[in-house]
Amino acid sequence: MAKTEDQKLLFFGLLVVAILILGVISGNFTGNIIGDSCSSCMVQNDQCVTPVTGCMDPMANNYDAFANIDDPNMCEYWGCDDPNADNYDPQANFNDGSCQYSGCTDPSANNYNSIANMDDGTCEYLGCTDSMANNWNSMANVDDGSCQYSGCMDTSANNFNPQATMDDGSCTYSGCIDPAANNFNPQATMDDGSCTYSGCTDPSANNYNSIANMDDGSCTYSGCIDPAANNFNPQATMDDGSCTYTTIPADCEIDPNQPECIGTNPCEGSILGDGTLDAYGNPCTAEQIASLPEGDSGDVPV
Repeated sequence: MAKTEDQKLLFFGLLVVAILILGVISGNFTGNIIGDSCSSCMVQNDQCVTPVTGCMDPMANNYDAFANIDDPNMCEYWGCDDPNADNYDPQANFNDGSCQYSGCTDPSANNYNSIANMDDGTCEYLGCTDSMANNWNSMANVDDGSCQYSGCMDTSANNFNPQATMDDGSCTYSGCIDPAANNFNPQATMDDGSCTYSGCTDPSANNYNSIANMDDGSCTYSGCIDPAANNFNPQATMDDGSCTYTTIPADCEIDPNQPECIGTNPCEGSILGDGTLDAYGNPCTAEQIASLPEGDSGDVPV
């Protein structure tokens, strides 16, 4: 069936509309097709295209490849926009949560930083850092002067510890620990051999004290305390009845040649004390005086 003229015109009109629609969609519709008319589009490179506003910066996170009208205010640059952050990006206008803050992230640390999300090893833990102290804190890395040390705090003790802050009762004291000694020291815990004991230190005395190391003049000696006796002992303090005296039988004066009188010298014990008269008051002969013991003048108390 032959197409009528009206059908041909209708077909041509529909074709033009279709071309116009496709041109608007693609943005490449040229005005030449419709007689250079571009009232609702924009001319670009001598072509009529649909205007598309957007971010045309390829570096932006929301770069629009289809945009033909650049609106810099629409561009988004993601990053850290906090000037206090370690990774602050001055170009960023959209915080993407990537900000990094260095610091101590341990809540138990003394310098804990609640903002920090990157631990930089600067955490400080106050406490006693001396392993020799009673309260050493193995976690502490900053000494706060709280260390405590047990020991003897008495400056007069042998083992005084100037570092000690707590007296542990360990003080030791040198001295005499014998209660029987003259210089007993009730505080002493270590005998230093300094004990002194008063007493008689002479082994020959009656009351010799083998423990005594200080003679107190109390020694007593037994012996003859009579100066007229033959065995007078000037050191003796106690008479023990041992005194001896030289006696001449009375008949020796009459007959000195009697057996019991031979060898006796009546001039031992002179009455005058000068050896001139014997014990009977008779003059001493030169032989009698010469036979007197050495140093003996024949003294005898009258």
